[in-house]
Amino acid sequence: MNKFDLTGEKAILTGGTRGLGYGMAEGLLEAGCEVAIIGSSDKTFAVAATFVEKGYTCYGIKADLRDRQENYRAFNDCLAALGGDLDIMVTAAGIQRRHSAENFPIEEWDEVMSINLNSVFTMCQLAG
Repeated sequence: MNKFDLTGEKAILTGGTRGLGYGMAEGLLEAGCEVAIIGSSDKTFAVAATFVEKGYTCYGIKADLRDRQENYRAFNDCLAALGGDLDIMVTAAGIQRRHSAENFPIEEWDEVMSINLNSVFTMCQLAG
């Protein structure tokens, strides 16, 4: 029995265009999962197309996860692409900004919190 077989499972993955998110998307796809990846740029479509060329079922959805309404739209677009079913939610999108605490621009703080915290909560809440 293959313990990693995810054939027939459907997943949404934020941050799936590079780094750990890309690796997790690739692993899910290799295990037979159908995956919708959310990314912040047009690269999302190219990455999804590359996976499709390899024979996997992957959808690319572009969204600005700093914006809560974009989270809702992206989640619903992914759900529609996956045929209305969802088994796995992976929140791998994240950003970093480096400043000393006393000089950290509040706009950049808000951006980090919006993507690294708020979008994680929103996506998990929607998946639940």
